[in-house]
Amino acid sequence: TINVAGTALPLELGSFKGAVEQNCNRLQWETITEKNVQWHIVERSQDGINWQEVGRTEGQRHSQNLQKYKLEDRNPLSKAYYRLRSVDYDGTEQRSNSILLVRSIEQLNIITVYPSPAHDKVNIKFDAPAEENLAVHILDAMGRVVLQQSYEAAKGENEMSLLLSNLPTGVYQLILFGTREKTIPVRIVKE
Repeated sequence: TINVAGTALPLELGSFKGAVEQNCNRLQWETITEKNVQWHIVERSQDGINWQEVGRTEGQRHSQNLQKYKLEDRNPLSKAYYRLRSVDYDGTEQRSNSILLVRSIEQLNIITVYPSPAHDKVNIKFDAPAEENLAVHILDAMGRVVLQQSYEAAKGENEMSLLLSNLPTGVYQLILFGTREKTIPVRIVKE
């Protein structure tokens, strides 16, 4: 937005900050003034370039008082950039500077498995607390291991692919085994 002589900016942002908590990343911001602000949208990025919405909160149509907001990212990445995008009723947008939150990785954890349902392959994003060789197991509905593969994980966030073309259509469980722990089973549907 442009500050035209004699008119106030639609939004005066006081602060935008974040904190890593046990089960989430908490984002907090304060506005000093708001005029015709429809939405405050928190966006997240892995690389600081490509952004996706995490959540949104309604803004104030008109406020000259300090407003406090918060939003929790309940599916946080091990390392993520966050920014605030405020959108006015006329479509005008303002963006905050980005902040970086880095979570310490304390356990082996599957972040996401996609696509779902899968056809020939499935991609797995996961966090590893240390560099180690993992055993990747796919189990059928009876709990039998129908596919097993090893993967050399780096400390931090990892991504791997599994070929499912030899498996019949059905519902499976994916488990990653480390030297000291295993992940919670994640459901995979193969079409």
